[in-house]
Amino acid sequence: MPPFCPGLLLGFGTVNGSVGFYDFLTGNIDINYSVAVDGDILLRIKKLAISENNQFVYLSPYASYIDKWSIENVEKWSGENSSLLSLINKRRFSEKDSKVLDFVLHENLVYIATENGEIKIIDNNLNEVLSSQPGNFGKNPVNTIAISADGEFLISGGSDFAARSWTMVDEYPYINTKETIDLHERVNAASAGILDSGYIFVFGTEEGNLYIADEQDKELEDLYKLSPGFEAIWSVAISNNSDLLAVGTQTGHLLIYDIDEIINSLNGDNEIPHPYIYKISQFTEKAKSRINSLSFSMDDNYLAIGSLNYITIKGFCPPSSEN
Repeated sequence: MPPFCPGLLLGFGTVNGSVGFYDFLTGNIDINYSVAVDGDILLRIKKLAISENNQFVYLSPYASYIDKWSIENVEKWSGENSSLLSLINKRRFSEKDSKVLDFVLHENLVYIATENGEIKIIDNNLNEVLSSQPGNFGKNPVNTIAISADGEFLISGGSDFAARSWTMVDEYPYINTKETIDLHERVNAASAGILDSGYIFVFGTEEGNLYIADEQDKELEDLYKLSPGFEAIWSVAISNNSDLLAVGTQTGHLLIYDIDEIINSLNGDNEIPHPYIYKISQFTEKAKSRINSLSFSMDDNYLAIGSLNYITIKGFCPPSSEN
């Protein structure tokens, strides 16, 4: 279930094509929307995101299209089969464009990572493909993309074992390749944050490693490698205030890093940072244990953790600077 927290309303997608919502204030929950449908087949929702103004939901199943839905009557929502969603538009890509693997919203555009190795940029009403850029070598899947909050950089990673950073521009082609580095590992997840000193980019790999760059002080070629000691990393998320890094693993472990400790290690001023470790899943099957997605609430007081069969919400306070 890939969750996304825009604030106090948590939206999530399920493996059977439904969309659900959870209201932190009232505790209402509803998962009665079968929205990802191809004929009579319900499709697993690969990614879901809520716009910053909480008015729209964008979602993509493991298929060649992306939907835009409006969120209506949130104030009157009872959580008991009351309707929240109304379809606005569906953007279907041709089969040769392949499946949507990830996407991210920024201002009036949607940036889409595809299985055939492209990054597509479309308007947020899903009417027009504005640009299609090669995002990988040899049409290997682009598994993950992320954008810095100020819209200066996009980062991506995929099955060609490379990590990339892109500069973002206001006109065609909308992104320009800045740097590429071969990690020799499949990249499953990426996240970007803004620091007082610049930017931090994080890539998580199939081999269980984290590759981290502080963009002001280091080029992407100087990615700092962390090996937490768990199996494949499937999700990473930087908190909105860039204080914390959350990492989800194949074995259902959640790792929480203090980003200041990571930056000090990048600069050679500190030992290897050690995370707080939580065992989220008690399943023995790896497919059920795997943490597929992570998302901080806008106030950073909550972290939504999504896996195959469940969602966990952790409430916590960032580590005190006095300790």
